[in-house]
Amino acid sequence: YKRQIENGSSINVSTIVFDTSIDLFKNIDLVNRAVSLWKQTQPLLRSRIFVNDDDELKENNLELGKYFVFADDSVVNNMSNVKYLYFKASPDSSGSGTNNNKYDDCKDYWKLLVEHEMTMPIDWCNGLMWRLIFLNMNPCGSEANDGTTFKYGLLISVTHAIFDGASAFFTLNSLFHLIERLFT
Repeated sequence: YKRQIENGSSINVSTIVFDTSIDLFKNIDLVNRAVSLWKQTQPLLRSRIFVNDDDELKENNLELGKYFVFADDSVVNNMSNVKYLYFKASPDSSGSGTNNNKYDDCKDYWKLLVEHEMTMPIDWCNGLMWRLIFLNMNPCGSEANDGTTFKYGLLISVTHAIFDGASAFFTLNSLFHLIERLFT
């Protein structure tokens, strides 16, 4: 899939919308810790693609070596590929403070993020070959739906070289288990 990745294709974006009693945005450090542990459970979450473009191989018409290697520790250990987003409604133009615009309930904004993520290249050369976006989907401007349940969307963008749609959901399940265990 390397050539497809270079061309900006073969990027899968999967989304899970879920309710939880854990306020993820008040516990970002805990979620980041879970993501760090999650990376340790799956070698491909710490990988990038290495291309051996040795001139001697080219001269002898030998196929260039392409394989997975671990990304540099500085790349693996940072959280630059994990984002936390929320939307907040703007007041209406009448100044009444009530917003009757049907688009301000935030429930469908995640679909725009999926479209956006499909256009963003993956840094296969330096790693990591995936991104996460935690999206606060509670009604705009409110903390939670009922004070005890929080609604989120989770978008995972990956190259098809490391996950397909089904395996992305499977591996996200292990991330959810880590978050739950760290929280409890």
